[in-house]
Amino acid sequence: KPRLLQGSPSMTDPIPTLSTVIGWIYFFAWSISFYFQVWVNWRRKSVIGLSFDFLAYNITGYICYTTFNCALYWNATVRADYERDTGSKNIGVQPNDIAFAIHALVITIFTIYQCFIYERANQKVSLIARIILGCMWLFMIIVTILPATGVIDWYQGLTFLAYTKMFASFVKYCPQAWINFKRKSTVGWSI
Repeated sequence: KPRLLQGSPSMTDPIPTLSTVIGWIYFFAWSISFYFQVWVNWRRKSVIGLSFDFLAYNITGYICYTTFNCALYWNATVRADYERDTGSKNIGVQPNDIAFAIHALVITIFTIYQCFIYERANQKVSLIARIILGCMWLFMIIVTILPATGVIDWYQGLTFLAYTKMFASFVKYCPQAWINFKRKSTVGWSI
């Protein structure tokens, strides 16, 4: 329901509508960006040049992001924890956020599937990435156990998952940049 502007009963607040429109533009713009890599892999029938470390960080991040958004949007307990912790009833998660999170997770899973069916040479997730990802997954398990045992509330646990997503987003391009530098090529990576 649109909110009326202060002092003017005839004008509604355009901000919620603008937020929704921009949110769906964001959804379509970022969602389209995923298909270029899928298409490059399909066209070449190869994933050589695509960093498996990037994909491992990406899937980990989108698992966290999807879990956070879906739980905050649909779970009454999480929303109550959010309201108590922040003092706000406005969760900020909109349908376009849910759509993007689920879409990003599914398309990332599909891209990983392509790694099993297309030529990949000797590519694999690096040892350093496996160590970092192992720490990330251990952290994710701990921040899931803590609210389940009542040590922290569910919103706080999900917030830690959001931090994990932010970390994944921060580091995921580094291995791709490194592989491009080592190969002196961006072939196989959709820029």
